[in-house]
Amino acid sequence: MVQIAFASWAIVGKVTLGVVAAEALTFLRLFGGALAFAIVARVRRDPVLPPKGERFELVLLALTGLVINQLCFTWGLRRTSAVETTLLVAMIPVFSALFAVLSGAERPARTFWIGLASALGGAVIVARPWRLHAQSAHLFGDALVLVNSASYAVYLVRGRRAFLKHGALTVLGWIFPIAAVCVAPIGVPALIEGIAGYSSRTWGALAYVVLAPTVFAYGGNAYALARAPSSLVAAFIYVQPALAMLMAVTLGDPLARWLGVAPPGERLDAASIVGMAAILAGVWIATRPSGEGAKA
Repeated sequence: MVQIAFASWAIVGKVTLGVVAAEALTFLRLFGGALAFAIVARVRRDPVLPPKGERFELVLLALTGLVINQLCFTWGLRRTSAVETTLLVAMIPVFSALFAVLSGAERPARTFWIGLASALGGAVIVARPWRLHAQSAHLFGDALVLVNSASYAVYLVRGRRAFLKHGALTVLGWIFPIAAVCVAPIGVPALIEGIAGYSSRTWGALAYVVLAPTVFAYGGNAYALARAPSSLVAAFIYVQPALAMLMAVTLGDPLARWLGVAPPGERLDAASIVGMAAILAGVWIATRPSGEGAKA
């Protein structure tokens, strides 16, 4: 269910960016999430402030899981296609495994490096850097999505301890306001500048973006992280590209017409299919259990 919600964000977000600035859209997601989780915290009587010794870690989680993650995703989505965006998001499990290796939490098996090479090769095929002169903005968008994936991988790996210790909803109630404050300096001016042109349908799309791929998806994902290994939670991202591509090629144009913006014209091409196969194969190889790897 979380992956369905996250997958829908790519296409709904792509269409909504036709009328809402990326910075305003990101701020509304964070502010809406902060408000929703604050209400939940009030009902649950959670502590308003986190323990002093853990505040730096929570700021780091807010930056990696929300600020950098969401800004880079939205900026990237504005410049590239929803199909390519979702394909590159499939790199998150590989980045998660790579971060675990670099932090010393795991020793990689030889198959990890094979899988990493396959996934990175697939990302190159999807991004097609040889198009640089013709579509440099498009390529830059792909690069931003990869930064988003790496940032979210850090959040998945580091966030598990906080979710286990304090509970998913409590931690989200702490980090969403931090993220909203961080993005406010660029998000609020963009919102003020464009809000007069938002129609009732635009507000409907924004409400969906806040409720489904933000409040529900982050809450559900955190709930899962508190009950399953981060590698297993990350592995469910495998299904996100297929779901998002299906939504993009079937719902993209109708949603655009409903909002009164130019249709995104999302299409699958051979390079995207080959790249997706390489990424998913690499993710599977890099993250599957192996007798060679062991915890340090």
